[in-house]
Amino acid sequence: MIREDVILNNSLLKPYDYDVFHTLSEFHLAKEKLDVYEKSINLLGDIIYKYHFNDVVAINLLHKHFDISDDEIVVRTFQDKGLAYMQPEKAINSISQCVPYLWTFSVDSKREKGWYPIEFIKWNDEYCADFELLRYADGFLLELGQKLVELDLQNIFGIAGIYSKNQFHIKTNETLLETTDEVNRILTLKTMPEHTVKKMPDTTKTLWIFS
Repeated sequence: MIREDVILNNSLLKPYDYDVFHTLSEFHLAKEKLDVYEKSINLLGDIIYKYHFNDVVAINLLHKHFDISDDEIVVRTFQDKGLAYMQPEKAINSISQCVPYLWTFSVDSKREKGWYPIEFIKWNDEYCADFELLRYADGFLLELGQKLVELDLQNIFGIAGIYSKNQFHIKTNETLLETTDEVNRILTLKTMPEHTVKKMPDTTKTLWIFS
């Protein structure tokens, strides 16, 4: 179980701030910027490799599919090893049982500079242990954040804990497909054959793992 005091004691991993989530771009706007900025992703990957964090974090396209209220957080829950859902839950009921897995680097003058969580996963000792590495990774977090600011990408890309995928059983030549029910505010993540996903129109890559 993640404890709020653990996050507060780290200079760069910040506690949840609902205003940060509200500043995320809608998905259809975020993906339009990829053609311009995707070429810079390897520069971020170089820093991940430098700190040997390529098995810990990935680069993620920052976006949101729906709005949430100020007292909610977005939580990923698993149904089985090939299916998960992401939807809003009341923060007061859920945040003490969750660990963040997706962050954005904020240098907004309205808040402290640092990495702010925007999505969460239910804590599991077996699958979320790598989160502990980030607690002591100030050098990595600072250098990656500075590179994002240098490239003016802090509102485009963030980091995602690879442990958020660990409960999936992804076979060879499979990938994860995310679909959205905006009306009911539910994202569905499902394992699918890669060749099937490639044939689908209007799919967008949102996660880059450096392995």
